[in-house]
Amino acid sequence: MEVRAETKKIFKDYGKNLVNAGLISHGELKEALSRLSKTPKFADETTSKKLISKREAASLLGYKNTRSIDRLEKKGYLERINNEIIGQVRYLYSDIMKLMSLVS
Repeated sequence: MEVRAETKKIFKDYGKNLVNAGLISHGELKEALSRLSKTPKFADETTSKKLISKREAASLLGYKNTRSIDRLEKKGYLERINNEIIGQVRYLYSDIMKLMSLVS
């Protein structure tokens, strides 16, 4: 399962508090952060074929609103998948993960 960037940040901030309180050492925090960074980006084939909403895509990429997703789409970085029956816009989870790997 993929670990999101905001989850890593929360973990790091919490770990710093534990170090400051003397509950764990700085070395233990570094080791835990190292293990967290080694988690795979893709859980499996079915996860990468998953469709996600524009809001979910924005959240995964660290954007506060969906306008940035529109810009990425206009520039050709993302392909929109329209559900014509119910009028929803979706994106492939795997495309979002590829964009995340290019940015980091």
